[in-house]
Amino acid sequence: MAATQNTNQNDVNSSSVYYVHPSDANVNQLVSVKFNGNGYNNWKRSMMLMLSAKNKLSFVNGTVVVPVPGTDEYKAWERCNDLVISWILYYLDETNARSVLFLKSTRDIWKDLEDRFGYASITQIYSLEQQLSELTQGQQSVSEFYTKIKTLWDSIDDTQPLHDNLQKDPPLLLGDLQNGLYALSPQRLIDSKACVSMAAVEKSKL
Repeated sequence: MAATQNTNQNDVNSSSVYYVHPSDANVNQLVSVKFNGNGYNNWKRSMMLMLSAKNKLSFVNGTVVVPVPGTDEYKAWERCNDLVISWILYYLDETNARSVLFLKSTRDIWKDLEDRFGYASITQIYSLEQQLSELTQGQQSVSEFYTKIKTLWDSIDDTQPLHDNLQKDPPLLLGDLQNGLYALSPQRLIDSKACVSMAAVEKSKL
């Protein structure tokens, strides 16, 4: 009786992880892209924001305790677990969705994706740094140029664990670009061995 009472309270309590709003069936506008094997960290960040907004982040980070099977609380957990699995599958492309389709819990799917895609290789890091070193402003506005630079830096900083030992310095100020003083901090230049040269920036202004 106690288990049933607690579950019923969870069902009506909007702060409970077991609460399901009628709109939760429609999530096709909450994450902009389906994960196809590239850009895992960006996809993961978008998914975590969505799951947090839906109060379901605990299902992927492992903080929700799986109830005893056969209880009403377990039925509530199972329903929410299946719901979150359906969200994750929806935002995976067909190949990646098939690879995790038969895993039983949201946590298992999340760990599987993290194990396969959550760690950048030296080749991936080099590719990002190469893109950064070859970046020029061209016809882009200062704001657009800065956004591309920051996006690449964020991607490099997100790589782990190979890049975790790099010292994080203050980000490039937009004012530096406007004044034609584009430069990365000396330590970051040494650590990443990648920068947009002053010559490239000056050339982009022509």
